[in-house]
Amino acid sequence: MKKIYFVVMLMTLASGLIFNSCKKGDVEKKFDLTLNGIVLNSPAQPGSSPDTVFASQVITTGIEAKLNENGATLQNIKKIDLKSVSLTITTPSGQTFDGIEYLVSYINAAGLGETKVAYKSPIPQTGLTTISQDSQFADLTEYIKQSEFNFILKGYCNTAIPAMTLTADISFSVTAMVAK
Repeated sequence: MKKIYFVVMLMTLASGLIFNSCKKGDVEKKFDLTLNGIVLNSPAQPGSSPDTVFASQVITTGIEAKLNENGATLQNIKKIDLKSVSLTITTPSGQTFDGIEYLVSYINAAGLGETKVAYKSPIPQTGLTTISQDSQFADLTEYIKQSEFNFILKGYCNTAIPAMTLTADISFSVTAMVAK
């Protein structure tokens, strides 16, 4: 009898926590967190090994300000997904992605391992100066909740390429609970 009473009490407590974790009247809201113009400096590559680090940059997320703008807090986040990663070669002038076979984007943050977030493979060898990577659909909430994360661009080139400056535009979709 004590076991049944304990199980009923435990179920009552669990259901109370689940149903009261959001305030009555809260609604789910989706909004974008867009980080534009992130400068990535890539050293010259004489031809590389697979998964050579082309660039690495610490990025400030600005997540708390974006949440505040939308009436939410870090505790209200339900999910953060990557929407897009776009890479553009800004220098040297006329440089293209030709010669680069693939590029893979990863992120890591304090206390969290490196995770693949986007890729482009193969890269069309058609004189492109901007590419959009395909997103890996993973929940990145714990990474983006941090005040900053490290963005790592790895790839492979089959020929020598000069040192380049790229800009990255990264967009995330944030789902959070907000008051009506």
